[in-house]
Amino acid sequence: MGTSKEELRHSARDIGFGMFFSNLITYFIILSTAATLFRAGKTDINTAADAAQALRPIAGNLAGVLFAVGVIGVGFLAVPVMTTGAAFDVCQTFGWKHGLHYRPAEAKKFNIAIAIFTVIAMCINPMKALVWAGLVQGFSIPLLLVAVMLITANPRIMGRWVNTRAVNVLGWMTTAVVFAATVGLVIAWLR
Repeated sequence: MGTSKEELRHSARDIGFGMFFSNLITYFIILSTAATLFRAGKTDINTAADAAQALRPIAGNLAGVLFAVGVIGVGFLAVPVMTTGAAFDVCQTFGWKHGLHYRPAEAKKFNIAIAIFTVIAMCINPMKALVWAGLVQGFSIPLLLVAVMLITANPRIMGRWVNTRAVNVLGWMTTAVVFAATVGLVIAWLR
């Protein structure tokens, strides 16, 4: 049957807003980190306590409270999204019933997966997890972008929904930039 145009428009709006705000937040995290921690020479942050201590010269005695509020806020945003996303991935892989619109009893394996991923998330060091997640994404995204570009440019797969020339140019440029950033990271490590 396929997806309706209204569903595609809804998805496009949802993705657009999500990407805009996630990139805006990421930009300000990078900017504030560079303006505070990096400028103060604090580049070896391993725990949340290290980060809070590094903010002490700027925020004073409220550094711990300020950092805790930020971490809790990010946790309320990220943990449900990440754990639910992981549960969706597992359920789709095994063909299990999944979705937030089902009652818990209708999609038991999905809800159990969410619970398991939430417990795992609570048991790991969040700073190290962020670093490892960034590394995994940094090395996997260039390869995934190549796969996406090859699939979406293939009329046998996409039919009439194949990429336009402009989308192909923009997509391959993005892929090249991401590959260059990954290579730059490896070169920086080897120095």
